[in-house]
Amino acid sequence: MAVLVAVLAGPRVAALFRDVTPPSAETLTTGCQWKIIRKIAGVYEEPRKDAPRIKTKEKDNKVGPYCTKWTNPEDGKTYIPVTTDSAIDRIGWIDASTLTPA
Repeated sequence: MAVLVAVLAGPRVAALFRDVTPPSAETLTTGCQWKIIRKIAGVYEEPRKDAPRIKTKEKDNKVGPYCTKWTNPEDGKTYIPVTTDSAIDRIGWIDASTLTPA
């Protein structure tokens, strides 16, 4: 029934039925390194545009080790998790548009 309502009502309603929970630490794949390509990039506690910035990385800094990408259906941005001592669970999130493979 929910799928039918989402189809009939359009993409805004369909977004309500998407999973808005980022991947858990146990499901993140490792083995990747990323390089910051902008002057600065924020590291956030959670993968959402209104989350508090917990750290800032500068251009050419390398981050990692996660390969997993997650697109937040609420803000449309794609985020990549990174290891940081600044995060409660030691995992911060960076907007993928500020990164390139290292």
